[in-house]
Amino acid sequence: MAKQQPNPAGKKLRLTVFLIKDGYKKIEDFLKVAGLQCIQIGTSQAEGTLFFRTGFTSVAPWAAIFENVQGFNPSSIVNRHSRGLYILKEHGRWFCFTFGYTRQLIDEAAVERNFGLIVSLNLGDPAAIKAIEKINISQVGLQSREQAGKDVAFDGFEFDTDIDLLKSMTAKGPQKESEEQETYSGRDSFSVYTRITLETFSDLAKRLFKAFENTAYRQRYPWIDKISQERDPKLIEELESKLVDAINTDDISKIWMAIPDIVDWEQVESFAYRIPSGGQTKAGPTLYPDIDLDAWLHETKLGGHVTIAHLRNRRVYLIFVNGL
Repeated sequence: MAKQQPNPAGKKLRLTVFLIKDGYKKIEDFLKVAGLQCIQIGTSQAEGTLFFRTGFTSVAPWAAIFENVQGFNPSSIVNRHSRGLYILKEHGRWFCFTFGYTRQLIDEAAVERNFGLIVSLNLGDPAAIKAIEKINISQVGLQSREQAGKDVAFDGFEFDTDIDLLKSMTAKGPQKESEEQETYSGRDSFSVYTRITLETFSDLAKRLFKAFENTAYRQRYPWIDKISQERDPKLIEELESKLVDAINTDDISKIWMAIPDIVDWEQVESFAYRIPSGGQTKAGPTLYPDIDLDAWLHETKLGGHVTIAHLRNRRVYLIFVNGL
């Protein structure tokens, strides 16, 4: 029987890619490697590091509803989860290809902001945009997503360049003869559904870095930098100081907590501000249907003593309906 040959075209996957900021020398400087298995890959065609954690099983939450039904065994209905990252270096920068729930393992401070958005703006066909996410900054930071029924140019969306901030964009790549058309999407991370082999990771990283360095998107979308997040350290420090003073003096009528990203509310169960340690010996966390500044201050017991470090480092936990 002839030995089956691998598919030379590679496997088609949805890839999510993060670019790490310049200045990080070691992977351990930006990745929580504890608990992950590690394999160094070094061949003439591929060089990188694979981190992964084998799958674990958990009983599907909905199965408990039917546990008393004769002939039904809830323990036979399981979810299996695994995670992995393939990390390589190109042009002196680390690229992280993530699989499964792995983003939380990467230090948020190390992620290159707007990498995915810039790459999508440069690689995407300006006449074949599928969807955009935006924030209207005129009043309450209204977030919205618009999706077109067919490929359109940017002016086919309701976008006010004076008060809207573009968060992410999804667009098709140019159609090339004898090549499958790709679809790009991104904000901080970049997402693409494409064929990939171990050997082509490096080529893809090179292509993405070239697109990230390219400033052509500013000619395509001349308004893109009209509204941007403030990045001046001195001004940010001044604004943060005023924010903390207002919270500590209970002047919070015009201050609110908001989810920074659009979430799929059908998958959201609740939110928590504290997760008690101690396993089953401690009561579970207090759950809230939404995030709220008053509730956060109550749970953290920081009223009158909030610092910038608290605002940056205290976590808000998102509880999904499947328990993840």
